[in-house]
Amino acid sequence: RSSDLFHLNSETKRNLENLQGLTRARNSTLKIAEEVLPRQYMNRFPSSPQPPPGGELCQVEGNLNDLLSDCENVLPTFRQTLINIVEAAGLVPDEIAVWDGKEVMLTPETPYKSLTVGPLKSRERCEEKVANEYDGDYSRLVDMVRASIVVANEDQLILAAEALQGLDIVRLKNRFKEPLFTGYCDALYNIKIDGIICEVQLHVSAIVAYKEESHHYYGFFRSFFAGNVLACKNRIDMLEKCIDPNADVQTALEEMLKSDDEDLIWGMYDLVEEMGDWYLCEVLCQRLCEIDPDNVFYKERLACALDDQGKYAQAEALHRQCWEVRKKTLGEHHQGTLESIIGIANALDCQGKYAQAEALHRQCWEVRKKTLGEHHPDTLNVLNNMAVAKDDNVAIALNGQGKYAQAEALYRQCWEGPRQP
Repeated sequence: RSSDLFHLNSETKRNLENLQGLTRARNSTLKIAEEVLPRQYMNRFPSSPQPPPGGELCQVEGNLNDLLSDCENVLPTFRQTLINIVEAAGLVPDEIAVWDGKEVMLTPETPYKSLTVGPLKSRERCEEKVANEYDGDYSRLVDMVRASIVVANEDQLILAAEALQGLDIVRLKNRFKEPLFTGYCDALYNIKIDGIICEVQLHVSAIVAYKEESHHYYGFFRSFFAGNVLACKNRIDMLEKCIDPNADVQTALEEMLKSDDEDLIWGMYDLVEEMGDWYLCEVLCQRLCEIDPDNVFYKERLACALDDQGKYAQAEALHRQCWEVRKKTLGEHHQGTLESIIGIANALDCQGKYAQAEALHRQCWEVRKKTLGEHHPDTLNVLNNMAVAKDDNVAIALNGQGKYAQAEALYRQCWEGPRQP
């Protein structure tokens, strides 16, 4: 039974625990923020303005080498400008920020000061961010020159904000009013100095003190989710529905597998599938199949989880069950029925049963040629949302049988097919 003791993959356990950590850090931050939020500031300084419709906030320069040079040149002016801002708020720029009698830490080794001007963003980090978040567009790097101002109270915050009003503010995100998905609250300003867009964050010491707790988890977010905020937020929301952020992951999963809550178990499956833990996907799908034995979709997901672990004979048997049901309920030529045939054929391929696989691939190919047309993308592409050409599957089967000339002809046909009018 799926509810029997199972071994949780160490990588999956680490990933789930990191998501739990992000959730705990968010909840802690939101709790303290609710007590100290600068409500006067929140209402007086709304987020504005937004980039033009369909556009993004961008630097004039889009070449990384030129951007790095320009940002290096503007750094001294940027630093002096912010010293003036901090002093206008009644703060001493180099004074260490403190909350509740303790230094507020920027990193485990370095405390925040009233003004902390960060080093220029490194070339490596620029390239990583542009690749993961900005689709290769370096002009969208508007935080290469950046600084943080930490205030102790709302009066100081408003004085700093009033001083900033005298600068060329191109964007303000009032994240005290609209917190980040992590729960963190601050005010994020983008100001233009000598033609370069720079970033200034205004922090309240009582809130930023909690930022250190989430620093480790933010590193996980940045690597695992490639900086995709929406993807991470959705996964945290899903995890919080599935597992208590303070619970032991292994124990919580074992309890989940004893329940009859299909939505809960499916939500967990959706989460771990993205993490690529096919064993846990198998366990979760087994439980779903126990709850609803006639659900073909659950069986198909279980078959795929078995496929991904190399358990091809078991996967083949499940794909055949799905095929039989779909033939009766959908008809032999329905695309869902054909997908089941393709599942069987792929499992056969992986077991080295090339002749049987070839026959099934050809069967699907012939049906799709008649129903969709010879050059329709769905005729040429079968698996993974048109990622692998079905003719190519036949070719693989032929290749496995040593029928290289026939395989070559089909590979060429697949290559030519999409270019046909």
